[in-house]
Amino acid sequence: MQVYIILALLVALLVTVFAVQNTTAIAVTLFAWRIEGSLAIILMGTLFLGILVGIFLLTPTAIRGRLTAADLRKKLQKLERDLEEALKVKLFPQSNSVVQNPSDPKEKPDPFEAEAGPEVLPRS
Repeated sequence: MQVYIILALLVALLVTVFAVQNTTAIAVTLFAWRIEGSLAIILMGTLFLGILVGIFLLTPTAIRGRLTAADLRKKLQKLERDLEEALKVKLFPQSNSVVQNPSDPKEKPDPFEAEAGPEVLPRS
């Protein structure tokens, strides 16, 4: 927070120095309008107008982005609720497996069981 205060004071100091050093009176004409004032005031006014135009141009995009984000949040919450319900209902119930006799030679080996073999070390 203190960094922002220091930066704001630094910017204020630079603006003050700029305004004091640029006191030359100028006239700006746009169509039928004619504005006379110091160079610093005219430049700061045009800067302010440029910032205002930028804000007005970016506002629709920002609003559209927030609306899209809100819509996506709602969809995510709905999908999470659906997933929780599906897990509670167990859409994929476990099959009733028959316990086999361990001495039965027809028993098939479990494909997911780890095989005992030589350990492979990663290359370094």
